[in-house]
Amino acid sequence: MSNRVSAQKSRLKKVQYVADMERKLKALEAHIAILSPQVELYKNQQQVLQMEQKTLNQKILCCSRNKLMRDAEIEENKAELSRLRELHMKQQQQQQQQQQAEAAWETAFQMPADLHASELSNVVSPPPNQVDNGERTVGGDGLGRFNPGTRYKTEYKWMPTPGLRRVSEPTSNQLGQQRVGKPN
Repeated sequence: MSNRVSAQKSRLKKVQYVADMERKLKALEAHIAILSPQVELYKNQQQVLQMEQKTLNQKILCCSRNKLMRDAEIEENKAELSRLRELHMKQQQQQQQQQQAEAAWETAFQMPADLHASELSNVVSPPPNQVDNGERTVGGDGLGRFNPGTRYKTEYKWMPTPGLRRVSEPTSNQLGQQRVGKPN
């Protein structure tokens, strides 16, 4: 009789164990049914994020290439700018030198303000064939003379005193005299 009681308890335990396992199975299947759409959603999100990551990596690569190209272009522009600045500076220096030369030329050949009409022996008039109604006169030395009584305005230019030369430049006459003067 004790064997029968013990076998019956064993069968009840087994039935109870199988019932518990079936309940757990149903609970887990319900849980799987709830989680499987979430898994699909997460898989889709993962694919979207992977595609976005690829797109961003391509954009980063493109931006880095553009940055390198812009940096190279900036360097080229800086080099061109410095070249143009140097050219501009050279042009300004040339203009300044030209202006200085023109100013020096003008001051060298300007008639002094304190010069009196009687001191105009170095004033050159136009050639005698361009005389206007006899208003300009040419002296025996070939230089024009100032005629204060004229009615017409005559333009005169100040020229350096003729006959002044550098000492280091011998004339052709001096060279000829040196050759003739030497004994053989």
